[in-house]
Amino acid sequence: MNKSIILRCFLVSLGVSVLAAILTTTILVAPAEGEFVFDLGTIDPEILNQGNQIEASEHLASLPMREISGIERFTYPFSHPQYFLGLLNSIFTWFVGVLIATLLVSYINAKHT
Repeated sequence: MNKSIILRCFLVSLGVSVLAAILTTTILVAPAEGEFVFDLGTIDPEILNQGNQIEASEHLASLPMREISGIERFTYPFSHPQYFLGLLNSIFTWFVGVLIATLLVSYINAKHT
């Protein structure tokens, strides 16, 4: 296999993994229409990082609730401060699987031609 085939496999794997990770993680954690959820945008990371569990639990218990409607139910997970860490993990996992699959298919195709 030459470099252009490997680059094509890399780019296809990257694109597919980003789309698959966003779709699967967003759909899996999306709240139902009309559900009341915590307003995650009001979380203060400084309080959570202090290490005092009592203050952190009081802060999290005092978060305001709001009703989710429309397209907001799919954008809601992005307001969580740690969502992107999970998303990066998911992208990497998808990327490895898709890259191996595309490289294997390209190898088998090159072997038979």
